[in-house]
Amino acid sequence: MLANQPSPLPAGLAQHERNDGVSLQPGSESQGCPTPLDWQQVVAAFREEREICRVQTSAGPIDAVTFGSGPPLFLLNGFLGSHELFALLAWVLRDEHSMVLLDWPTGDDRSQPISAQARLSQLALQLVEVADELGHPQWTIHATSFGCLVALQTMLDVPDRVKWASLQGAFVSQRFSLAEKALLFAAKWSKKKVKEVQLARLIQQQNNRLWFPPFDVSRWDFYAQQAGETPVRDYAKLASIAGSVDLSQRLPQIKTSLLLVSCEGDGQRSNTAQREISERLPNSRIESLDHCGAIPHITHPHRLAKLLRQFRDLGLNCPEVPRED
Repeated sequence: MLANQPSPLPAGLAQHERNDGVSLQPGSESQGCPTPLDWQQVVAAFREEREICRVQTSAGPIDAVTFGSGPPLFLLNGFLGSHELFALLAWVLRDEHSMVLLDWPTGDDRSQPISAQARLSQLALQLVEVADELGHPQWTIHATSFGCLVALQTMLDVPDRVKWASLQGAFVSQRFSLAEKALLFAAKWSKKKVKEVQLARLIQQQNNRLWFPPFDVSRWDFYAQQAGETPVRDYAKLASIAGSVDLSQRLPQIKTSLLLVSCEGDGQRSNTAQREISERLPNSRIESLDHCGAIPHITHPHRLAKLLRQFRDLGLNCPEVPRED
């Protein structure tokens, strides 16, 4: 665990961040920053103030973490790490949204196997049942990588309940080679954590390290620790779902207003996937967030929050739907 020792104030949490690449609404007023805190203090405060409740769903129990106040916003994590990777973004938005954060349950290895599509539908249903338990007839979503797949499935299953969504690194399916599929199959039985696999650590560093603030090395350590604690078999299970489903043919059914966040460093495959989603969804738009890498909720949370505010304030969301008893 990282020690909560004071460190120099990261610019991303202590002053207004640059507006490069945030082009959704030119001329909009800059949003104020929260009380200056370094990331360690923010994470410590998030851990202290969050509330965790276990919700019994039709697909099994799931822990829901709530934080902040205002209209509900689900923050859906990706393949690696826990909900704590959203701590910095949640802190910036804490006075604007009541955020709900989930950690993906990967299921019991002894349980009866089901198809990848059925498992994805289960995860979407669990999200809906958490919203029901918390009393949210409608909500919004911000998701990253694997969470985007769950968000899309949710918008297909309950189209009248998701007001708007923003997807960061979105895809409708992932295509793996035969060799990659074999590795994923073997990884499902691994007892290691990601941090114990040298190749995985090197890939993470190559893909993400460059985009972290150079004056705040410890923030990279926070991400590396969180991602590294992920069991390899849990990652493999989620990746197998992503590689086995394909939502492309159902995309035109989605009528929800959708923001696709394109980040510098996403890679050609990711950028192509986002363009394909946008072409099939008339209510979507792609906006760039440059100089942030693929995980801006950690590298530059203020800039991502500003982009989400601008999309929210455009008024593209659907009118509220009364909750049925």
